[in-house]
Amino acid sequence: MYDPAEVARNIDGHLLSVLAAAVVACVGGIIQYGEGVRRGFVDRSHAIPLATNMYIFAHDVTYVSMYGRWFGAGGHWFNRLFWMFILPFVALELIVFGQMLRYSRREFMPGLGPGQSALAMIALQIGFFFLFWFLRALGPDPMYLVSFTTTIIVSNLFYIPMTLKRHSRCGQSVLLSAGLICLTWGWTAVMLQLAPAFRSSVWVGLLACNALVPVANLVVLLQFPAARAARRGERAPDLSATPIGGPSRLSPPVRHDSRPGD
Repeated sequence: MYDPAEVARNIDGHLLSVLAAAVVACVGGIIQYGEGVRRGFVDRSHAIPLATNMYIFAHDVTYVSMYGRWFGAGGHWFNRLFWMFILPFVALELIVFGQMLRYSRREFMPGLGPGQSALAMIALQIGFFFLFWFLRALGPDPMYLVSFTTTIIVSNLFYIPMTLKRHSRCGQSVLLSAGLICLTWGWTAVMLQLAPAFRSSVWVGLLACNALVPVANLVVLLQFPAARAARRGERAPDLSATPIGGPSRLSPPVRHDSRPGD
């Protein structure tokens, strides 16, 4: 798919622009999980969608376990920096799993007790490991550039369905959505600089569509009230029907379907 030697030359040859875009992406990832964990405790609900957290966990654990490859002979400093960056995220992802079991198990595993939910999540996680490894086997990706891109795509896909299901911003915030935009746009700028393969029509189309999804997520999120307002039964302003400077029109009452677990 791409020549790792060429990617290494492009990173070294465009050092400042690649690092600047990577910093934007890293800041976005920190916001996504840092704010996500914080909102999870505040709203007593998980903030990272189940499928997103499981897929990213499979990626991060696999990448971290390959320490010898990245820090051995022939490893590039870009992959080493990436290894050090994602190492703390494994702990954050485990915290999110704990929030799911403590607060949200009735939301996605109704009728199951705590032990049954834990076993079901372990089985699902094993399945996600095999899904990740299957996708890895479809083509050569020696520097994990494509694999990391898939984690961002999976990150973006499930926030809108979660918001629509909950009818509120429970577990989410404008800051978290802004973090997703930084993560996606920053990594898109990195990929476009790394190799001609990532500037093909297929890749440009994929990256462009993926860059629009977190923006759509923010637009959708703004249509719903915060978690506390939803619990009080307050109505959210219908922003799409509100002229600038004019009176706002209220949408129908919203409700919050998720119930914290025991």
